[in-house]
Amino acid sequence: LEALCCGLPVIATRVGGIPEIINQQNGLLIEPGNETQLIQAIEKMMDHYSNYNRKTISENAVLKFSYASVGQQLYSLYQTRQG
Repeated sequence: LEALCCGLPVIATRVGGIPEIINQQNGLLIEPGNETQLIQAIEKMMDHYSNYNRKTISENAVLKFSYASVGQQLYSLYQTRQG
């Protein structure tokens, strides 16, 4: 998340909640332990780095994961659970 907030595209493994955060606009997903995919992702990132819009990556990450946004999401969750 820190990299995204700084506008940096990332290479991450497809585990847990990571696929819900990383998409084609902000990075690349690979299978855990797959060295071939990692090498290919690094090469792709180097070759196409300029295609990523760093400002958009940063703005989207800050909007989605700021303290205020996460707080509002948690508040909404609590409200729906209380019924």
